[in-house]
Amino acid sequence: MKNKVFILLTALAAAFVITSCGSANSCERCGATPTKAFVNAMTQEKEYYCKDCYSECAFCSQKATEYYTSALGIVFVCPEHYEYILEINS
Repeated sequence: MKNKVFILLTALAAAFVITSCGSANSCERCGATPTKAFVNAMTQEKEYYCKDCYSECAFCSQKATEYYTSALGIVFVCPEHYEYILEINS
């Protein structure tokens, strides 16, 4: 349980380390460019996503402003779903 909280908090901290705005690297999901780099909290490696893939919540149609790392990779979510994820992992 504490490991999941640590991973989520690390992902939040990593959100401030977003780099490579406009990178020429291809999007991890769809292959589009330009992309932004996000740090995967499990691997500590940068993963690149295009605006279409990082701007919408994975669970609803609201704007994604947060992300966390799950076993499936980086997941982009709205503030409400991010809080929910934090609650269920605490």
